[in-house]
Amino acid sequence: MSDDKVLKKSSESATASEIRTALGVGPNDHVVVTTPQFTRRPGDPAPVAYPGHPVLARLHELPIGELLELGLRRWTEVPPQLRPG
Repeated sequence: MSDDKVLKKSSESATASEIRTALGVGPNDHVVVTTPQFTRRPGDPAPVAYPGHPVLARLHELPIGELLELGLRRWTEVPPQLRPG
């Protein structure tokens, strides 16, 4: 089972808008997000990134090379052999 999700459009979420801007994609482009695969222990809080969160805001400042190291990139730029499925 895949945990891939489609990133909301910019008009649907301020956070999605910031991520799209940092990635250099359009407000309505199809962006798939692959989440980490792990099991959270009962009682562990879920991490939350909110608009204006310092870490999220820093994405705008990162060079494309660092974004790529974080796994953030345009789907069309991922080599076919690295795509799931």
